[in-house]
Amino acid sequence: RSIQKILSHNSIIIRTSGMYSEFSNNFVDKIIIFGREHKEIKIVYDQIVSPTYASDLAEAIITIINSKKFSKDNQKSQIYHYSSNNEVSWYDFAKEVFELSNIKLKIHPTKLNEFSTIAKRPIYSVLDTDKIVLDYNVKTFDWKNSIKKLFASEFFLNKLDI
Repeated sequence: RSIQKILSHNSIIIRTSGMYSEFSNNFVDKIIIFGREHKEIKIVYDQIVSPTYASDLAEAIITIINSKKFSKDNQKSQIYHYSSNNEVSWYDFAKEVFELSNIKLKIHPTKLNEFSTIAKRPIYSVLDTDKIVLDYNVKTFDWKNSIKKLFASEFFLNKLDI
């Protein structure tokens, strides 16, 4: 809301969650590295998210920038949410990553409160994307399809030597 006070008009703020891509240090990268180094790991099963593939978000931003609505002057600034259009636990997301990367290991489903973290994380952090879809006609994607797109990226496969 502080940004909205400074940029009260002609701006949009896009909130996202669980972002991953070919190019950054993120959950997918970390979990693959961790999975290669261990025979067993613990993954949170009771924290539900709607992960976001950075390429999907970039596509949404381009759609917004190219829209007639975005180019109108003197609009009140708005906050939007963008993420995958469905939800998943980190446990199930990690299982899919391991399957796509052919990593075989034992995964122990673990409650969030069993992990000591500096930052408090909500159990349910799924974002409602209805507003951005309605206002800008952007597409949201199923997280399983998006993670498969990531694994189809030649850069990603070369980076992780998959």
